[in-house]
Amino acid sequence: MSAQPVGAFLKVDRALGSTRERAALGRRILLLALLPALDAIINQINTAFQITIGSLSMLQAFRGTLLLVLVFMIACTPRPRRASRFAIGGAMLCLLICISVMAINQAVTGGGVELGDLITYVQMGYWITVWYAAQSWIRDASDARKVLNGLMAGALVTAASVCYGYIVGVDNSVYEAAGVKASSGFFVSGKGIAGALVVGGITAAYLGMARRTWRHPCAAVFCFGACFLTYARAGLVALCASLFWLLIWSTFFQARSGGSWARRVIAVSILGAAMLIAAIGVTDLTRRWSDLKDPNRAGSGRLEIWTFAAESFDEANFSQRLAGRGYQGMVNFINSKLGVEIHTHNDVLDMLVMGGMVGIGLLLLVVAALGAQILSTPAQSPEFAAAISILLTFFCQAILTGQLFMPDVMSYYVMGITALLVSTAPVMFSRVQFAQAPGFRPAL
Repeated sequence: MSAQPVGAFLKVDRALGSTRERAALGRRILLLALLPALDAIINQINTAFQITIGSLSMLQAFRGTLLLVLVFMIACTPRPRRASRFAIGGAMLCLLICISVMAINQAVTGGGVELGDLITYVQMGYWITVWYAAQSWIRDASDARKVLNGLMAGALVTAASVCYGYIVGVDNSVYEAAGVKASSGFFVSGKGIAGALVVGGITAAYLGMARRTWRHPCAAVFCFGACFLTYARAGLVALCASLFWLLIWSTFFQARSGGSWARRVIAVSILGAAMLIAAIGVTDLTRRWSDLKDPNRAGSGRLEIWTFAAESFDEANFSQRLAGRGYQGMVNFINSKLGVEIHTHNDVLDMLVMGGMVGIGLLLLVVAALGAQILSTPAQSPEFAAAISILLTFFCQAILTGQLFMPDVMSYYVMGITALLVSTAPVMFSRVQFAQAPGFRPAL
């Protein structure tokens, strides 16, 4: 056989392999894009009907199955030939090792890992896996935009549920006891979804940058308004911090037309806030924050919870200080002090009590990996501004209510930041090259 037909055959073989790989990658991106809305829908069905599968809830079974699917799909994805500036696979491996060390320590010193602990570790492994999948699969601005649109869609589904609940009277029973009309829709609590709503709003504002229309800013304000109606104070603080940062960035970092999208969403947010307050008043908002006057009740008793969490570490033995008590051990300790089974509502203290110094290392790895991603982007870019807004949302929520045990909300943070930073790379195809499995070559 001549050399020319052989060369043509190999080119066709490689082209077909590349086409198949791109099609497979497109299906993976579609899964990431559908994930936020799908999770929001399953979450609400699970809350409304309390469906169980064995000892697991419908939502837990769904996420566990999806975790296995993601792991399988990641294993089938060609690995990068060389590390790129966005690669954090090593950090994610360390995160999984930290979780394993905490579980092993509990199994050895605590007499076994309880179901509640196992569920917690799997939930954390879930969003770490989603993060790695986003890192591996999002390769260009087109992929990134699809994922960002998926985050916006998931937030809009959540916002619609919250607004519907507020209108028809599906109130938050906890806040209703305090005389506050608040809504978390058909979700269990507004504490988690508030973070998703802020991220979805920031994402919507960013996506409207190129089109210069008011549709995306209005979608952003719809998400922000729903966040307000949850009356989750950590979410309100996160929302204010994010918008204030966008104001600073658009004023000092990007004073030219590149910052108009941020100024536009700030203007619409102020107008929306004025209209919302005119419609519902500030009575509920005032009541929600009234406990700050009493140091013992401030933040729904968070100061007292945090004090007991610190005592828990002081009373711990060496192994518990090193690798923690486990999630159930933390809940049991707080219950022994307050008579209620809750976590500390602070990611630093949650990790300290549940995971000891290993847990603190895990949290620092998360922050360092997110920071490394963001700092690789020019401060003048819109992607930097949006990513910092998402990071601020995570920080506020992590400090004031805790986020690491909420896989859906954590997925918003890590997918949002990862997708945004891919958008800053117009030459992504040449920067990140993925190895293809060698195609079959017949003996010639």
